[in-house]
Amino acid sequence: RPQSRNANKHTPRGLGMLRDSIGKDGWIGAITVAGDGETFDGSARLEVLAGAMPDAERLVVHRLPNLKLHRFFPGF
Repeated sequence: RPQSRNANKHTPRGLGMLRDSIGKDGWIGAITVAGDGETFDGSARLEVLAGAMPDAERLVVHRLPNLKLHRFFPGF
């Protein structure tokens, strides 16, 4: 789901440009979502793709093994 509060307001023109760009070139980049389902990176891509690919399969990574993220993120 989109962020509940997002300081980056997406204009219809900007979303249209993103839609055209994705349609022409595709995209490489994650849409990062918290455990509760709130998007915190990629809100505009999510907004554009939700209409274009409503049945897209989601890839869910719960934890990345062997990265020792606890060094960078205490409690991880």
